[in-house]
Amino acid sequence: MKLRSLPSSLSLLAVALLEASRVRAFSVPIVGRQVARETRLVRRTIDMDGSFGNGSTTVTNSGDTLYSCNITLGGAEFEVLIDTGSSDLWVAGTVPQTTDLKIAASVSYAKGEASGSINTANLTFDEYVVPNQAYINVVPSADNPPSQGLIGLGPSKASNVRQLVKTAAGNTPLDRIFLQNTSTPNFISVLLSRVSDDPAGSVPQTGQLTVGKVIPGYEAVSSQKQLPALVDQDGIQHWQTVMDPNGIIGPDGQNIQTNSTVVSSDGTAQQLRVVFDTGFTFPQVPQNVADAIYGRVPGAEWVAGDGTPGYWRIPCDYELNVTFLFNGVKYPIAPLDLSMVETVDSSTGNALNCMSTFQQISPTVADHTKFGAFDMILGMAFLRNAYLLIDFGDFVDGSSSSVGDPFIQLLSTTELASAHQDFVKTRLGGVDTTASQAALVPADQGQHSPAVASTANTDGNSVTKVVNSVKNKVENLFTHSVWFIVVCSVVGFLILASIGFCIWRQCNRRRSKVRTEGAFLPSMGSYKPLKDATAGPGARPESPVWDHNVNNHGYGYAATGQYSEPNYQYGGRY
Repeated sequence: MKLRSLPSSLSLLAVALLEASRVRAFSVPIVGRQVARETRLVRRTIDMDGSFGNGSTTVTNSGDTLYSCNITLGGAEFEVLIDTGSSDLWVAGTVPQTTDLKIAASVSYAKGEASGSINTANLTFDEYVVPNQAYINVVPSADNPPSQGLIGLGPSKASNVRQLVKTAAGNTPLDRIFLQNTSTPNFISVLLSRVSDDPAGSVPQTGQLTVGKVIPGYEAVSSQKQLPALVDQDGIQHWQTVMDPNGIIGPDGQNIQTNSTVVSSDGTAQQLRVVFDTGFTFPQVPQNVADAIYGRVPGAEWVAGDGTPGYWRIPCDYELNVTFLFNGVKYPIAPLDLSMVETVDSSTGNALNCMSTFQQISPTVADHTKFGAFDMILGMAFLRNAYLLIDFGDFVDGSSSSVGDPFIQLLSTTELASAHQDFVKTRLGGVDTTASQAALVPADQGQHSPAVASTANTDGNSVTKVVNSVKNKVENLFTHSVWFIVVCSVVGFLILASIGFCIWRQCNRRRSKVRTEGAFLPSMGSYKPLKDATAGPGARPESPVWDHNVNNHGYGYAATGQYSEPNYQYGGRY
């Protein structure tokens, strides 16, 4: 009997293993759509369209557009933007099978907001089903059309819903997927691509989001250096790490001087703290970095923004090359991703003026107390040149302490020779004239964007300057006053010696009349130590524990203030 049942048992085991392997991971195509710039809410954008197959979630993009994928909530399908820069799920429209928790919540932007009541409903994300997932049910509007929404892929600490619900249902969708499917590796990956340079956005771009698996053909990302996912010192958590010191190679082939505005033990003063955010079309960089990239281009023009710093306008046929460095690895940016077509010659169809894509960060966003301690946001214009993998590690709420530290890995996807040919074909009509393009303006003659008042400390070297100032003062005091100090020391020594001699003489004269010290001491046992002796020598106070339950607001959310970013308008939302 046992021998006859063995094949059946093995079959059941095989089926179980097959089923377990089936739910270990998934990938979803992410698709993009373009929205009219003047109607969009200022915040973020998302790109991509098309599918990589393999049951992946597709992402789409066209020009100044939004990356999105499809989910099912309460039995209804919604197109949601994917956003690694936030952590909440919200949808606009009717969710058939939902429970209203009667908890008000809102997401505020520079123009408008997404607000509603927190509900729970069953969520289907590709082949995962998450029961009673908490989300914000937003009332549809011109800014937030029905059947659309946003899914945040950031750390749970930044989730407003989680802070308000205070139960497991309030955890972010990804945290719940990881916690209820222990065989699923705790990482996501995002691949964005560029199909065309079409300013009209008629040709969508493609991309892919995966959970727990690497996209076939990009397995090398797993062997790339692990960049630490840093804890935000102001408690507004994002997926962030540090670049190399002066880790941006500009168009002239020289490293751009970088100075961090974040006072932290993570890295040096020259290492910028960087956030990776799929919700931004245009990366946000320090003013001096944007000026160094675009301010020396012949014919460059600064365009002031309305309530925002503005951007550089350059000739579309001028090729630029910029490279970012993380842990010694170079990540070149394709020339087509350094500018975006703004105007076209109506007679020839050729691109004329282009907008800089790496734009000066808004002073409001640079306020660390409102949006987090970082210097730069690397959005789509960067991420189209690198395959991004984010391992959640201990950032998963409720995960075991045995889970490793969170980290980020990047795999460069841009080959310089091919990127150059793409630029020639797209911007120069197939005729390579880059060898004869005008040279960059000398560094000392380059243009600089106007200074913008900041609500935060934007002088990246301010701390260093203060330290050096104090150091110089101390050194000057020592070197210029050394003889004065010596004389004062000698005189002080002589005075103290004289006083000590007098006291000694007096004590000797009265010794026979004074009782011993022991007569004044009460009977005592052994002294109680000031600290636990079992702690051992050099024991220190216990380090503070990373508390996932501290109430913090994510980027762009209510109670943290509103902010504006240049030209990130979004037809639907975010």
